[in-house]
Amino acid sequence: MVMRPLNEQIGDDDALRIHLLAEAARALRVSGRASNYYLRELADCLDSGLFLASVHLAVSLVEMHVRDLLVFFLAPQQSSGDLAQWREALHKAEKEVEGVKKRGLMFSEMLTRLVSASVVSEADKDQLLAFYNAFRNPIQHGLSRRLVHGEGNQDWAFLASLLESPERRADKLDEFVTHHAEELATFVVNFIARRNIPSSHLRGLTFRSRGRCAIKPRIAPEL
Repeated sequence: MVMRPLNEQIGDDDALRIHLLAEAARALRVSGRASNYYLRELADCLDSGLFLASVHLAVSLVEMHVRDLLVFFLAPQQSSGDLAQWREALHKAEKEVEGVKKRGLMFSEMLTRLVSASVVSEADKDQLLAFYNAFRNPIQHGLSRRLVHGEGNQDWAFLASLLESPERRADKLDEFVTHHAEELATFVVNFIARRNIPSSHLRGLTFRSRGRCAIKPRIAPEL
């Protein structure tokens, strides 16, 4: 299938704003980390109008970057300064955080440790947990009803069953993705730009930021 240009899909003004967001994602660099690849793919999806794919990448990026922040905070504490020892410490920290032969750290646990170390703020933690619960879990697990209607209570669930036709869930999901893709990507790009891995932690790896990364969403994410 040949993709139509983005401006033909969503109009000139919206397309320009999405293209600027994609360029902000491309401007972020953390050499050698997987998030770098995800950022490029996120930018390509936004530019192409593949908004469902961009949403999946955005929620994965949040979790990946939080994990990287913690790994790079832990590694210097476990090494004496020698590059080989630091790389071994980095490997050890990754295994601890991701989990090898045992459960890794939960998202909330990673955030708690980052707050204790003053790597992220308490406000960051609250926002990220809200983002994680409202968007990451239902998107990654394919919980389309929760994504479209939220957690809600039993009364709302009953009302939703009367007002919404489950067999038309695709239409509601399309509306959700179209409405939220820009906000979610903006939230992620701004978070990574604001809370990036300090260059002093990279030891031979290079962080480069080409241009101004932080941008403001048209509508604040509904966290």
